[in-house]
Amino acid sequence: MSKQEILILGGLRAETVEGLKERFAVHQVDHMKDLPALLQRTGNAFRGAARGTHAPIDKAVFDQLPHLEILANFGVGYDGIDLKVAAERGIVVTNTPDVLTEEVADTALGLLLMTARELGAAERYLRAGRWLEGAYPLSATLRDRSVGIVGLGRIGKAIARRLEAFGLPVAYHNRRPQDDVHHRYYPDLMEMARDVDTLISVLPGGASTDKLIGRAVLDAALPNPVITGVNQECVFTNINFSIGSLIRQDEETSQYYQDYLAACKDASLQVYLTEYAPKYSLIEKTIRQYCVQNGFHYYLSNTIELDGA
Repeated sequence: MSKQEILILGGLRAETVEGLKERFAVHQVDHMKDLPALLQRTGNAFRGAARGTHAPIDKAVFDQLPHLEILANFGVGYDGIDLKVAAERGIVVTNTPDVLTEEVADTALGLLLMTARELGAAERYLRAGRWLEGAYPLSATLRDRSVGIVGLGRIGKAIARRLEAFGLPVAYHNRRPQDDVHHRYYPDLMEMARDVDTLISVLPGGASTDKLIGRAVLDAALPNPVITGVNQECVFTNINFSIGSLIRQDEETSQYYQDYLAACKDASLQVYLTEYAPKYSLIEKTIRQYCVQNGFHYYLSNTIELDGA
């Protein structure tokens, strides 16, 4: 009996592809621009497809796959899939919740510690041999800090559990309150940003959250940081774990991030990228340039570390 033919849209890990090949006849395109050429060779009778690497699946893609019945998304996030079109055509869309929940939460706490305790800057100080000149200055503390989580879903709750172990009070902003948590709920994001000193955003992307976090939220989180002369002990604590579409990417916000960073001694960032934009977006260019020029600790959105590279 011949194997059912399926389509892989975007890159997947080699072991995943091999597992699919054991059960199906697999056809793959790493880049969506190559899909029409593939379909010319294979036809468009595919009933199942697997999506990897956040490949954008919009109406134009669905139009090319008129027999599609299921789209299996490799990952939790599915904001790059036009769910409205999928629903209209009766296409089942699946994802993989909880696979990386704990790992992402661990990384969020790692970034928070890197920021507040300046671990990256301290390591560079040590490796440069500057410890011979004197001790590294004392860094900020997590004590007496409060954290607001924007988006208390699976990952947000996992982050909250870790924050509680650190003895940090947690509040959250969602579309609606969660019945299974005791943290303070803020229906208004601006109010929460004013009340806490650390924001961690774990919202999904999409129209409802598009450009949610901009200058107004940052102003509320730390009012007028440069105008009031924030000193070298300030830390950049707006840690974002969300899809890049949440972050405003305009000239005003770009300049604001540069001013924000100018007040900081060290920055651990998951850079705010619009997922399908060119590699170096406006905001990333600003942050990248400033961090490299000033020797700040800097993380790309895929957690690749740049130390002045």
